Amino acid sequence: MVVKSALEVARETLERLLPGLLDELAGTAATIAERDQHSLVPVWVRHNGPRLVAPRDLGGLGASAVEAVQVHIAIGAVAPALGAATTMHHLSIATLAVFAEQATDEERALIRQLAVDRQVLASGFSEGKPGGSIFRPTMRAAKCENGYLLTGRKAPCSLAESMDVLVASVELESGERAVALVPASSDNLTVGPFWQATTLRGAESGSVELDEVFCPEGLVVESLLEDPDGTSEMIGYQWFGLLILGTYLGAAYALLDAALAREGSVDATRVAGMSGFLAAMENALLKLAAEFDAKSVSPDTAAELLALREAFDDCVDSLVGRVKTAAGGIAYMRNADIGYLAEVCAVHRFHPPSMRDSGANLVAWLRKEREFAFI
Repeated sequence: MVVKSALEVARETLERLLPGLLDELAGTAATIAERDQHSLVPVWVRHNGPRLVAPRDLGGLGASAVEAVQVHIAIGAVAPALGAATTMHHLSIATLAVFAEQATDEERALIRQLAVDRQVLASGFSEGKPGGSIFRPTMRAAKCENGYLLTGRKAPCSLAESMDVLVASVELESGERAVALVPASSDNLTVGPFWQATTLRGAESGSVELDEVFCPEGLVVESLLEDPDGTSEMIGYQWFGLLILGTYLGAAYALLDAALAREGSVDATRVAGMSGFLAAMENALLKLAAEFDAKSVSPDTAAELLALREAFDDCVDSLVGRVKTAAGGIAYMRNADIGYLAEVCAVHRFHPPSMRDSGANLVAWLRKEREFAFI
């Protein structure tokens, strides 16, 4: 019996949930490096990508966390920039879905319409500044007739060019927090350049600025960010961490495949470690995703995922270097993806949360001194 590779299983999940997407992504360019230079969001939209994690009763496909992770592994192996960008859409949808459980019929209908229409949601939550929650508002909302005037900036903001709606955390004049659903076509909302690196350009990480942008009252939800015990923040970080690590795992799988594809013998001592590491990493990630599906979100599972992501960052540079060496100089020179994917894998460490903020808390949790918290 031939055992399927983890990447093959992930691709089967992607094909089942978003049929045709994988083939069309692969057909957009011959190399991953070339694909990632351009936005593939329109392709993702055509294949129902925006509906992936939205619950079925809200017009979505109802994918589980395990399935969503597998989808992102498969996407990360062909177009990691798309995987990184769309993680933020799914985070926004998941946040709205949690709110919908206690929302009014009118609010639920609004959220459902976003999914049914395959609206692309960019995340305008905080930029994750040192010592602060990424859910802490950096935008301000001033009350005006029939709505609010929003002012603030998000940079970098993934999906900046393709977004239909900006889902932004805002602070009201009362000091309360709220979430605003801001149409991308709004007056006084501008999108500018931000991302100068050549890696992951297709993620559309631009700068989004709001200068007294009018947002109707019905699109500002005042109670959505009420989170006295930090549970909502933990759920948000868990969704983000699962999908973003899945994306970079996919990129690492693709790098290993590129090395194995070279003609002639390959140094087994250099690729075996990468193979074993990725399999162990994926098993641990899918276990945490299964716990998430079982509604088992706790400080412990949040800490475990953060530790897993740190393990990826600690080990991947060494393993990637060995795989590049195993591929050999000629393969490196003739295959644009080997060098490119090596660079992509390193970018995972730049995503929040920062160990500068959360590292001491993780160590305290490992020492069993207190429950884990991000900030």
